Amino acid sequence: MFSCSWSALPILRNICLGLFLLLVVSIPLGAQDANDEKAGVANPAVQLKMVQMDIGGGQTVSTSARNASWFLGKNLGLVMNLKIRGAASESYQPTLDKATAVAKALGIQLPEMPEIDGFAGVWTARDYLTGESEDSVLSRLKKQQSPECGSLMKLATDAMFAGILYSSDLSDPETAESQKQMNAMIVQNIKIGTVGSKFKSTGDAVEAVSGLVNWIESGKPEGQEMTKSVMTFFENVEGLLREELSGIEGETPARPAATDPAVVVASTMVGDPPTPEDVEARQILQAFLTPDADVAALTLALKPTESACQKLLEGDVATRAFKVYSQLFADPEMMLAPNLGQTEIVLRKITTDEFRAGSEKASAFPGGYRQIASSFSPGLTIYEFSFVRPGETSGMRFDGLVKIDGAWYVFPKVWRVLDEQPFGLEIE
Repeated sequence: MFSCSWSALPILRNICLGLFLLLVVSIPLGAQDANDEKAGVANPAVQLKMVQMDIGGGQTVSTSARNASWFLGKNLGLVMNLKIRGAASESYQPTLDKATAVAKALGIQLPEMPEIDGFAGVWTARDYLTGESEDSVLSRLKKQQSPECGSLMKLATDAMFAGILYSSDLSDPETAESQKQMNAMIVQNIKIGTVGSKFKSTGDAVEAVSGLVNWIESGKPEGQEMTKSVMTFFENVEGLLREELSGIEGETPARPAATDPAVVVASTMVGDPPTPEDVEARQILQAFLTPDADVAALTLALKPTESACQKLLEGDVATRAFKVYSQLFADPEMMLAPNLGQTEIVLRKITTDEFRAGSEKASAFPGGYRQIASSFSPGLTIYEFSFVRPGETSGMRFDGLVKIDGAWYVFPKVWRVLDEQPFGLEIE
């Protein structure tokens, strides 16, 4: 990624701070915070409006307008961050394409993207996304959907811009006061956006964003730790959106039937909308839940081939994996079978690149993956899946579903191929 210190760019920093004083009239810092942020304050039940999103290949998925609005802000914020930092267009075009598809699902057309001249273009970027003009993305979204959707979109972009606008360096007397005001503005925007997004529990929402807010309010330094704080912010808010979609707290209408793969996938993969590969993974697993399914045959069809092992893993580990899985799948008791009453699927995914990099996301998956992460080939997606009863989020859990060269395979507990006797097998 790109990094740049404000202190290394004093001229641009002063320009942006000056523009801040000219263009931003701060909202009173006491507005809509303390009294409205008491833990346990509940908004009326969230009524979810669903939208249909084109994910390519002639396929569409259903997700909520709230989730789509959040995703729109998150991805447009990332695009603008990359443009401000001077990234080449090929690095942000895929993200912009995703955002354009989401905007279409929400019934709006994105305005023409402005030219961004490095850090001096911060306010141009913000005006494009969340300005008061009728042509800003925010104005179009609020008009087409709702103020709550607009607040969600703006909350995501405000968090994205925190990494650019925030500075703990107040050593320059000429800019210290302006920077303090800017830091306060970041916090205030996040607080107001959180309340305006109208989550069912305002207390839960405030707790979700508190890490990033506290980081800025306490004046902690920028860097990797702040980046982690921003990532946690996104994960926490997306957890609240996940609850809305899954109906955990009953704030949505009745959940769709398990036979609707698009909605079930959308409800278990919040943030980025499901890709065609996500939908295909869910359809592969849905076959295990059909009446009179031959789960033994379906499991055997996912047996890793020698070529698949070589594509997922590198060197001698691939050779050993093929020997292990050849024996494991020869056991007639090796089946991916749901228990009685488990008629739905919960999916989680992570890329081999994220495992190799030791990302924060990787820590949410079984620790054994850390043992084999360095042997993964890059560019593949690994799915963990659970067969669950309606309304539940845990059940019979499996892992290692991967699409390689157009075919699907399952590599259960792949880290165990490194054991001396993996799965209790004798391997030569």
